[in-house]
Amino acid sequence: MTNVVQNFIDESIKIKNNHISAYSKFLIKEDLHTPRSLDNEVTDSTIAPFSEKLMVFHTGFLMTAAISYYGTAAVACMRGDLTLSCEKSIMADFKVYGAFGKLVIKKNWLEEPPAANDRQLL
Repeated sequence: MTNVVQNFIDESIKIKNNHISAYSKFLIKEDLHTPRSLDNEVTDSTIAPFSEKLMVFHTGFLMTAAISYYGTAAVACMRGDLTLSCEKSIMADFKVYGAFGKLVIKKNWLEEPPAANDRQLL
C-alpha cells in the first residue's frame, strides 16, 4: 500500500477511534453498555485482501455516512453536550473527507468532482 493511502486510512482510523472513545464516555457516564469492539474480527495478515482503490472508496463512503448520522443525531438530540459532540465529529470528518477528495483525484480514480451543467451556456 502506498504511503499516501496508508496515511489517509491511518488518519481515518485515528479520527474514528476518537469518536468511539468520546461517545463511549457518554454511555459509561449514564451507566449504559458500550457496543463491543470488533477488533478481534480483524485479520493479522500483512497482505491487503482488497485493492487500495476499494479500501479508499469504502473509507470515503463510511465518512459520508458518519457525517449524515451525526447530523441527524445533532438535530434530533435534546442534550446540548451530545449535540456539540456531534458537531465536533462532523468537523473532524469533513477534514478527513477533504483529504479523500484530493487523494482520489491525485490517483486519477476520479477525474474531477461532480458538477452541474452551466445552464447559461445551454
